[in-house]
Amino acid sequence: MSDLHVYKASAGSGKTTCLTESYLELMASGNASGNYNFEHRHILAVTFTNKATEEMKSRIIQLLAKVANGEKTLPYLDSKRAKEMLRSVLHDYSRFKISTIDRFFQQVIRAFVRELGINSNYAVELDHDQVIEDAVDEIILSLDQPNNKDVLDWLLSMAQEKIDAGKNWKVRDDLINFGKEIFKEDYLKYGSLITNINTIKNYKNKIYVIKKDRSSTIINAAKDLKEKIGSADLLLTDFKNASRGPLCVLDKFSAGEIVGLSDTFLNLPNDPNNFYTKNSPQKVIDASDWLCDDVANFIDIYNENIIEYNSAEAIYRFLPSLGVLHHIDEVVKTMQKEANSLLISDSVKLLNTIVEDNDAPFVYEKVGTIIKHYLLDEFQDTSAMQWNNFKPLIAESLGNGQENLVVGDVKQSIYRFRNSDWKILGNQLESVDFKNQIKSHTLSTNYRSDAQIVSFNNDFFQYAVNALQDKYNDQLREDLVGIVSDDVLRKSYSDVLQNTKKDADSGYVEIRLLEEKNVEDWRILAINNLFNSISELLEKKYNYGDITILVRTKKEAAQVAQSLLENNIPVVSDEALQISSSLEVCLIVSVIKRSINPNDDLNKLYIEHLCKEINVVQAEEELAADMPLYEFVEKIIDNYGLRSHKNAVVYIQAFQDLLLEYVSKQSSDANRFVEWWEQTGISKSLTTGDAGNAVTIMTLHKSKGLSFNVVIMPFCTWKLDDNSGVNTKIMWCKTSRPFDGIDYVPVKYLSTLSKTIFAEDYYKELMNNYMDNINLMYVAFTRPIKALICFSMNPKKDSFNNVGDLLRKYINSPNLSEFVSSDETSAKFIQGELKPKESDVTKPLDEGSEDIYITHTDISRFGLRKKSDSSEQNIMGIILHGIMEKIIKSEDLNSVVQEMQRLGLVSADEAKQITEKLDPYINNPAVKTWFDGSYKILNERTIITANAENYRPDRIMIGKDEIIVVDYKFGEKKDSHFSQVSTYMSLLKLMGYKNVSGYIYYQNDLEIVTVS
Repeated sequence: MSDLHVYKASAGSGKTTCLTESYLELMASGNASGNYNFEHRHILAVTFTNKATEEMKSRIIQLLAKVANGEKTLPYLDSKRAKEMLRSVLHDYSRFKISTIDRFFQQVIRAFVRELGINSNYAVELDHDQVIEDAVDEIILSLDQPNNKDVLDWLLSMAQEKIDAGKNWKVRDDLINFGKEIFKEDYLKYGSLITNINTIKNYKNKIYVIKKDRSSTIINAAKDLKEKIGSADLLLTDFKNASRGPLCVLDKFSAGEIVGLSDTFLNLPNDPNNFYTKNSPQKVIDASDWLCDDVANFIDIYNENIIEYNSAEAIYRFLPSLGVLHHIDEVVKTMQKEANSLLISDSVKLLNTIVEDNDAPFVYEKVGTIIKHYLLDEFQDTSAMQWNNFKPLIAESLGNGQENLVVGDVKQSIYRFRNSDWKILGNQLESVDFKNQIKSHTLSTNYRSDAQIVSFNNDFFQYAVNALQDKYNDQLREDLVGIVSDDVLRKSYSDVLQNTKKDADSGYVEIRLLEEKNVEDWRILAINNLFNSISELLEKKYNYGDITILVRTKKEAAQVAQSLLENNIPVVSDEALQISSSLEVCLIVSVIKRSINPNDDLNKLYIEHLCKEINVVQAEEELAADMPLYEFVEKIIDNYGLRSHKNAVVYIQAFQDLLLEYVSKQSSDANRFVEWWEQTGISKSLTTGDAGNAVTIMTLHKSKGLSFNVVIMPFCTWKLDDNSGVNTKIMWCKTSRPFDGIDYVPVKYLSTLSKTIFAEDYYKELMNNYMDNINLMYVAFTRPIKALICFSMNPKKDSFNNVGDLLRKYINSPNLSEFVSSDETSAKFIQGELKPKESDVTKPLDEGSEDIYITHTDISRFGLRKKSDSSEQNIMGIILHGIMEKIIKSEDLNSVVQEMQRLGLVSADEAKQITEKLDPYINNPAVKTWFDGSYKILNERTIITANAENYRPDRIMIGKDEIIVVDYKFGEKKDSHFSQVSTYMSLLKLMGYKNVSGYIYYQNDLEIVTVS
């Protein structure tokens, strides 16, 4: 029996290199018999994103090519075998099993469609939010049907309770938010079993009785105590601290409100002096003796009843919604069946049934391959159900004497809201699942960050983990000590210390604590400091493109982006640049609204305002009954002349893309689209990709796995634990007597749960929240290469509620005084020196070349060309065309060709032949300016028309006053070449570009043909 190798890989420790070399070692060991072909078919490497899978494939091929070419040596692989392995992978690329976890699950499910009772041509549905909205709308529209009476009763109950609480009676948003529970694994395990409406009704009545009984007992006891005080001719305000005194809480109880008891109240019976002062009248002093006993008696009654009252209150809150939840689940399933689609979240559950009901060999037989080895990346992000699907397959592999590997880092687990469970890697894997088969490894060297950043993180996270663990332990209820673990954080961060191979004085860390009276003023101050930091970095020869701003939320990203853009600082962000922030897009939506409701005076005024703001003349048009919505939007754009608004074009195009997607999937109904836009579409952002020399703005969750020269965190203030009423986190908790009747119930995560039967669940969730938020800090602080800059608050009063408090407590440590400078309102911690940048790692778009990145498409085109039936001339044309895709400037030619050769995609002779053909082609004096950096270059960018047709020019060159489109041709002339370029030119003119010219550039005779 072989080992399951567990690599604990801290940030920047070479995880991908480890996976790559492990993959090759497994591949080489499988080829020991001399059969070099197709061993990659029997190794499955799984990660969580398409980008990560492509990176791993590329790394494996690159490393094989280096070994094959003699550039690198590996102890288990010689050059000859590496060449054979590289050839087998490239010629059998479709079976190169580097996959996302979802793609692998889909592959297995499609092999079992008959057994699962689903159609083989099903579509995968990714938009869970839209599915829930559609299901809730379907339920509301069908409430008048006789078979939905129970659902109607539940909704009326929910609406009445909202009215009683002084809230809006509408329940749609509540149903949508709570309905999302059906996608969570806890619901799949517990909630999906609750299907009987009568059971829920009876249970609700039972909980109400318990709640009413316990509250009545507490309220009556409070009234009795208050009456006794009154019978002694005393008022509650007669006692110590008058109206602010602890006894005044009895007024709230007497009015029917159940509240918590303060520590001051709980301390009253300990000493009669707690009731009076030296100036109190004698009757107050006389009453203090019997009050000690009576207050103590009230506290006993309160304590005897409050746990069950709080428990009943927590359960009762969601019982009406629970009555509808199963119905939502059923409607979703029906709608998916009718649409012949499968929710991506259902894949895990379906695969669970497959793996549970069949042994591994049968699964392999159905899938059509035998997997010997599993390599699981980012294991801390694996969910319990995902792991249950892999566990028997890995057990089978180990039982057959095969090696397997998982790589992860508990400290980087930040996706718990997607069902990930770090405890599998943290504890379960080694102590439960494969107890005697684990071989642990720790990757302890940080190859990413400079030395001072590594040193800071080593010290800070040791301090922070201990401080946070102590805070947690202080809160833990005494009766739960020993039941709930009190060293989770310390164990999880036991491997936090890292080594570095960078120069000892390299790297820079700056923490600024800023003081302001309120949060909004503080944010303005933080952004002003952000500008100062950016200016300082530019003075040190850093480019905008070197700087990444990390924030906690999309709202913060939008705030930062707006501020930077207003100050003419270029920005790139997939999350901050919301499509709805464009006034032109707002105008389009408002005109659609006007066509639906011409009498909406407020909307009319808004249209007038928008027209003034963007300087357009208001047009009058109505949505014709027979005009499709997409065409109507085109009409709005033309009537208002919006195509000429260059700064808005990208937003308008993105809006049209969203509209096209909505119309194709949903309907062309304007009313429904506006509803969707205001609920979902309004939060969509531009997908900007790489915009050259611009500041990147990104949320913390998006930054995981990436690295940046400089990281600035302007708002390092998020809460360590959000247990406020605004939070909507739901926990599924096991019940006990007297709350039996339903085994698991949904309760909202609030601090009051610490005084319920769910206290153990509460404290576990509290620890999970602490873990989530310190992990977010860890992920953020380990992204930078050169510099880390953070801003946080400097409160007047000591507190310990957010991540900024951790930073403040750390830099105020006595042993760090030499790193800190401060005044009355601010403090600054500096470790290391912000040195001038040595070289331009990130170059502006018009000053440098793109990185040479070989994609799956490249490999498919070049690596498999030997199997093609095409002529050698056609093959060479394909290769030349593919290389031109990678070229921005003329000097890029050699590096592109060398990269192709290094990866084994072209031979040395072919590389020489390619260079001989393309060198005169791109250095032709007639096209010198095309390849010297004079233009902004867009290679192989897709243009999508209003009819959803795709066009892809070879090269678009954007100058100050012109735009040029070029198609490369490496064969004979054809008439179709002219119409093709002419179409590109027309499309560019429709997009609002002026002075468009087009050319066909033939390689054979270096002829440049002008297209009119």
